[in-house]
Amino acid sequence: MGPTGNEVPAQVLIAGPVSRAVENILKMAGLTVYRITDTEDVYESCVETADFRLNIIPSASEEGRKDIIVISGQDYSEGITASFYAAHKGTPIILVEQDIVPEPVRNFINDNKDKNYYILGSEKTVGSKVEEEISGIIDKDVIRISASNPYTISVKFSEYASEVDTFGWKHNTNDGWAFAFGELKRWYNIVSANLLAHLGKHTPLLLTDKNYLPDAVAEYVVRVNPKKENPAMPPYMHSYVLGSFNDITHNVQVEIEKVLDVDGKMEH
Repeated sequence: MGPTGNEVPAQVLIAGPVSRAVENILKMAGLTVYRITDTEDVYESCVETADFRLNIIPSASEEGRKDIIVISGQDYSEGITASFYAAHKGTPIILVEQDIVPEPVRNFINDNKDKNYYILGSEKTVGSKVEEEISGIIDKDVIRISASNPYTISVKFSEYASEVDTFGWKHNTNDGWAFAFGELKRWYNIVSANLLAHLGKHTPLLLTDKNYLPDAVAEYVVRVNPKKENPAMPPYMHSYVLGSFNDITHNVQVEIEKVLDVDGKMEH
């Protein structure tokens, strides 16, 4: 991969309880290493990572400097699409419990009252008590992007455009959009592929099941697909399917190709 380490503290950044043995192997390979956090507490870890993003390597984007995404630290299903937006814009993510704002996170919010806070998920994963507590700390409304299931939430987030600032993917018009399709249970494929949100096609993440393409996702892609008299001419739709056929079946890929109407121009 050849990381340069330019404009960051090191070539490899470590977050979370990665062992010293792994760190030493990286160093022996000639790579410089910077440990953002090594705690096993996910709430402390998310705060340390958010602080790093805001204060050590500030994002070049307004969304990375002024906005915070709030998701569940107990159930990733409704919030995992935030990882793609964080890669896209540098927006920090903080974690909460369903009905509790953990102390490290509460302290972080107190120190960052000037930010706009966006909850990604329904009250099943981030409850109203948490929303009210955050709103009370920052003395303004917390904005929630929600739906009845993770698949529809991924659609809502992909088309979302904030009314208070520039936050949101804004994929809500007929144009040549690009998307990444990830299987909800294969979080490791999703996290390892979120660079696709920052380089190349700048794709939001749409969630699918291994064996079927959810109606909400299919209908959304059809809705934003540009209507063209000549299909051979741009704008084109593009997509990435994350994983092998063991992760997302061939039949689902065919369904994705149909709603994209890509005529064989699928990217893998």
